[in-house]
Parts: sequence; C-alpha cells; structure tokens
Amino acid sequence: MINFIVSFDDLDPILGKYFCESHVDFYDFISEHRDLLNVYKEISTSGIYIDYINKITRKYNSKPFIYIAYSHGNPNEFRCAGMPYIWCSNAKNFVNSFIYSTACHTGEKLAYDLIDNGCKIFVGYKKESYVFLKDEYRRISINSDNYALKMFLLMNVSIEEAVNSMKRYITQQIDK
Repeated sequence: MINFIVSFDDLDPILGKYFCESHVDFYDFISEHRDLLNVYKEISTSGIYIDYINKITRKYNSKPFIYIAYSHGNPNEFRCAGMPYIWCSNAKNFVNSFIYSTACHTGEKLAYDLIDNGCKIFVGYKKESYVFLKDEYRRISINSDNYALKMFLLMNVSIEEAVNSMKRYITQQIDK
C-alpha cells in the first residue's frame, strides 16, 4: 500500500482548471484501485507553501511515497502562485520519494538535486511541456499526464517502460 501526496495549482489563471482536472482524473483512478492506497493527501493552491510541504513530506518520508505535482516549474523549482514550493533547499525532505510531474523544466536541474538528496525516482520534463486546452482535445493531455503512473501502478512494468508507452500513446493520439 502506497502513501500519495498530490499537489495541484487549481488557482493558476491559465492552467488551474487543467491541473485540477488532471488531479481529479488520478483521484478517480486511485478510488477505483483502493488496494494500492494507504494515504492520499491532496493539497490545492491554498495549501501549497514551503512550510506545509516540508511538514507533510517529513511526515511520510521515513517510507517510500509518491509525490505528484500538477503545477508549473522551471529548472530550479516547482512553483505555485508564483512561489517555489519544491527546490534545492527542501530537496532533503523528498528522501524515499517517487516524484511524478508534468511541470516544465524540472527535469533539467531540480531532478538531480532531488535524486542527490534521496529521491528514488523522478519522472518529469527537461523541456517545456504542452497542454491541449481546447475542450475537444484536453482529455488527450489529461490521459497522457497520468498514463505512465497508472500503468506503472497496475502492470508489472518498469517506470521506464511505462513512460515509453505514454510517449507512444500521446503520439498515436496526436496522429489521429
């Protein structure tokens, strides 16, 4: 059974609705697969600040946990409401974590800081990630965002295999 911490920037003026929908998609999935779940801690914009993130990660980091971030990022940090909430200064709190995110650029440098501080797995983007915001295409992005994590949790595959499968999935959806 797994401890999940999920943060989502639902108040972002451009992508807030999308981040929230991605979170709800994963929440619905995990609700159907409760056998995977020990703890599911969700944190919306109002709770995403450094002190709280530090408190909650320290509470769960004595054992492996999955941290999912639906927010913005840059090479040095995850950001919510214009403020950093995961960065090199609190990377040590992510010991034993599996971080899964679609935030732009966090795979460039921050991923390495987190791994150097005990994060076990980081799945994220080194470059900019793109989202289909139009209603008729948005579901493709949401499905792609959560595809690899769902596959990894349900099937006997490595995270690398799941990510490669997700890349094939999004390519197939775009090519349709």
